[in-house]
Amino acid sequence: MLHYKNTTLCNLSIVIEGVLRIEEWRDIEGWEGIYKISNFGRLKSIKRTISGMKGPSRTISEKIITGSKDKDGYRVTELWKENKGYPQKIHRLVASAFIENPEHKPFVNHIDGIKDHNGVWNIEWATESENQKHAYQVLGVKIHTWGKTGGLNPRAKKVRCSTLDMEFDCVLEAANCLGVSKVKISNVCSDKLTHIGGLYFRYA
Repeated sequence: MLHYKNTTLCNLSIVIEGVLRIEEWRDIEGWEGIYKISNFGRLKSIKRTISGMKGPSRTISEKIITGSKDKDGYRVTELWKENKGYPQKIHRLVASAFIENPEHKPFVNHIDGIKDHNGVWNIEWATESENQKHAYQVLGVKIHTWGKTGGLNPRAKKVRCSTLDMEFDCVLEAANCLGVSKVKISNVCSDKLTHIGGLYFRYA
């Protein structure tokens, strides 16, 4: 996204779907006085003076930290405190600072599916089920790794997960998409199991 390339310390503004968004900065819990995160998904270190371990104190200038992308495409960085770095994902920092999470949902979902678009208007707290359902139904994410024993097999049966209101071309597709054992899905569909971690399946 464009704002990741913008390292100016001036606050940014942008019109999104007719709404003017003004950049706002907030403290990061546990890193007060060291770093701030903005609703645009930008991270900055705060100007401060630190004591040298073996030398005189030095001043750290305020600057924007762009971080990098991990293997999955998420924007990541390290926050440093007491000479130790702590890996962080930018979208989780934004969500923690700007979005309430009264139900303590563990995942942060990117609404448009772009993993480094971390503006607060593009992320939301989600359960694992909500995250998977959004990826499948809204973003059209499907796993196409099966062959003759999967969805291309003319004898393959469609499978429906009633818990998530999702339908798959075969057991293997459901297993790959949801990260569940295909054997266990088959066992639920055959009434040998009632459910898998709260997920209920049946042949469609």
